[in-house]
Amino acid sequence: MSDISINSGCIGCGVCVKVCPMVIFALPNAAEKALAKHTEACIRCGHCLANCPTSAITIDNLSVECDLTSEKPCTYDALRSLVRSRRSTRLFLDKTIPKSDFDELLAVARFAPTARNSQSVYWTIVTDPQKVQKLSALAIDWFRAQGVEALVKQWESGYDIINRHAPHLVVIHSGDDTAK
Repeated sequence: MSDISINSGCIGCGVCVKVCPMVIFALPNAAEKALAKHTEACIRCGHCLANCPTSAITIDNLSVECDLTSEKPCTYDALRSLVRSRRSTRLFLDKTIPKSDFDELLAVARFAPTARNSQSVYWTIVTDPQKVQKLSALAIDWFRAQGVEALVKQWESGYDIINRHAPHLVVIHSGDDTAK
């Protein structure tokens, strides 16, 4: 169980409610201070810390600080800080990303290690928000068939639990040749 505190800096924006994958936070009324409920379910992912615009949330022994400005950024402490501050993005702007940005990201990503340096990964970039939503809907159809009603219920209430209303999607996958 994590000790979660919300200080007086909370502005009641509800970002913590939106980004918490374990549904720990609640906003009883608009513009009121958020409440931390079900703290025993906290997985210490730090999404609430990383996204709170006023830094009003604290979780015991967890920080979002990551300082890689030293001359030797690969020290143990720097690496530990980087790994512990890693976050999955779950809140997206409704903004188009230029193709040139994707090109730059892929130019760096191609250096990621693969088994036997086979580089047998493929990148599919979905830039049409309607296609991203269609992929979410297909996933929900599968969850519905599996009887995972909690996810289906969130989808039916208008919340895209799969791709979180992201305007774009990058899918990393292998080709048919990797099975050989």
